[in-house]
Amino acid sequence: TRSGAWILTWKDAIQTLRTLTISRLWPWLAIALLGIAGALVKDRAALVGVGVCWTILVSQRTTARLKDDLGNWWLLSSLPLSAGRLIGHELARPTIAVVAVTWLGMCLAYVAGSTFPQAAVLAVPVVVAGIAFSSAFDILRGTDASMLLVGRQPDTGMLGLATGVLCLGLPASIAFFAADHALSPCLALMAVGLTGIMLAAGFFRLSERHFRRVA
Repeated sequence: TRSGAWILTWKDAIQTLRTLTISRLWPWLAIALLGIAGALVKDRAALVGVGVCWTILVSQRTTARLKDDLGNWWLLSSLPLSAGRLIGHELARPTIAVVAVTWLGMCLAYVAGSTFPQAAVLAVPVVVAGIAFSSAFDILRGTDASMLLVGRQPDTGMLGLATGVLCLGLPASIAFFAADHALSPCLALMAVGLTGIMLAAGFFRLSERHFRRVA
């Protein structure tokens, strides 16, 4: 299993270096800018729009490598890794990168005087993980081995967007409810964190199950 993980790591590093261009940095800049906007916007309706746009970008960035590797199904399916470890490996690094970029944007917003609920900020990792796993689930749900072997690359559909918005909206709603009603910050963080973890864990299990079905 270590050899399989090392092969994926080495492959990802080479692909990243080969495809690193200015145009590929724009989505990451957009994620940071949406992090700033989301933390500064006061109007809740506008915040929903920012959240949906952010969710779409997060879904695209966190699953880009998975979609590319599914296009090389003959290689991916031959690696000595379990379904869970393979999915985790595919999504871990882009998820960490999205969290870092989003937090950078939010930190800049706090410097500018943002009053965004801290529980929502601290819950960003579990929210991003939930979006990544829900998008992976949607991709794998509509995929089969025969489709991959002829070079048809899967993509995220409306279900992936809906579940991604759920992974963002439910924890965010709890965080804003706690802030509006002056509830304990520790209680708010626990509620938001547990909600995000349960959603992420549920979609991870679904992704794992559907990957096994494809294999």
